[in-house]
Amino acid sequence: MALTPALAAGLDAAGWQHRRQGTFWRLRTEESYTRQAPALLDVRRIPANGTEAFRHLASLPEQPPDWSTLTDEIQKLRAQDDLPSRVAEFQLSFLRTPPAELPDAIRTFFTERAAPVFPGSYLLVADMSRELVTRYTLIRGLVSLENNPALAAKLGLGTGQELPAGRVLATGGVFGAQSYLAAALNTLTPYVYAVPAPRIRAVGIWVFADLAAGATRPSNQLSEALKISDERFTGPYLRSGRNRPAVTGDQLHTFLTWWIRRINDVLAIATDPARFPDKDTGLYDPGRHWQYLASLERILRDVGEVMLAAEQNETARLRAAYDALDAMEGMRLSGFSTAVTPSTARRAYEWLAQNLPRDVAAVALPACRRGVEALEHVKDGFALGRYVGTNGLVGLPGKNGQTIDRSWDTATA
Repeated sequence: MALTPALAAGLDAAGWQHRRQGTFWRLRTEESYTRQAPALLDVRRIPANGTEAFRHLASLPEQPPDWSTLTDEIQKLRAQDDLPSRVAEFQLSFLRTPPAELPDAIRTFFTERAAPVFPGSYLLVADMSRELVTRYTLIRGLVSLENNPALAAKLGLGTGQELPAGRVLATGGVFGAQSYLAAALNTLTPYVYAVPAPRIRAVGIWVFADLAAGATRPSNQLSEALKISDERFTGPYLRSGRNRPAVTGDQLHTFLTWWIRRINDVLAIATDPARFPDKDTGLYDPGRHWQYLASLERILRDVGEVMLAAEQNETARLRAAYDALDAMEGMRLSGFSTAVTPSTARRAYEWLAQNLPRDVAAVALPACRRGVEALEHVKDGFALGRYVGTNGLVGLPGKNGQTIDRSWDTATA
């Protein structure tokens, strides 16, 4: 493909260095070229009394017209005056308020609605950079062009026009980066410590600086009465304030900002075209690149759903977990049999325990520990009588009268 003015402008906007080498062009991200930390997600903390800091919200992009007007729903939510209603009010206000009115609307919310229930709460805003959004635009656009060359005229390639922003964007890549935050925000479920409110190219996070019980037992939702099992009344021990996680507001803030910094690193890798050559030609393969981005988003979304369904729906948890494992297999990461091997999971957990910052570990590790312990207890479910040995399954019938032994690692996987 020729490097037209439109495509060159798109590469520049994406922060992709482009250098001619013979008849080809070499691409490299700015952060890789300059060896600087990526700044694809910019996060800032706005305290409830930070009047001037709220003005930053006026710089957020306009929403589509059908999202830009508030309705009487806000008044209905204020009339209910409980925590779920306040959360819905925050999310609706952040999503639908026009940028010019957003600073006053959100500052008023934090002063009058957030502070009374969580005095130490604050707003965390994560802006998606122009470079990140444009990278998604370019990758998706190049995939479309590869499959439909006639689309070039519609995109203005070769005409000198710039790539039209927003027409070929991935939802997860531009709408608040929600899938990338899901696992972090859900890590203490069924407790809630922060709630997101997405916008185009940004997400506002109401950080409670405390924990709220996110579910009670039994739930008062009528649909809960239709569950096949007795999950409505039974469950381990986490709901309704029992066995509350021992974490502080400072630890929660440290964990969440640490996670966003790590997501910055992940996105820098995932949006680097140099990492996705065609295996035969060595040329950049936008289709392979797009598949990687879609799979990455799918894994993070699945992990968040596993945590979100804690103590609510075992079938939903299993479905999401299997989907994540399937995506990992497709990305040539740790495959199913490796990822669910107890000893591998235990080693990964021990590495995290030694290397994570202390405040991050206080929030992140309990869910990891429960997952490892669950894998290690799978062996307790084998009901094969005489085949169950001390270190695994022994004497299993094989072919031609041979017997087979299986370690607990192999048998569990």
